[in-house]
Amino acid sequence: MKNVKKTKSKNRQRQLKS
Repeated sequence: MKNVKKTKSKNRQRQLKS
């Protein structure tokens, strides 16, 4: 579960850069 949260956070930062 914690791993999933980390992935979501990374995805959010990736979209911000886009």
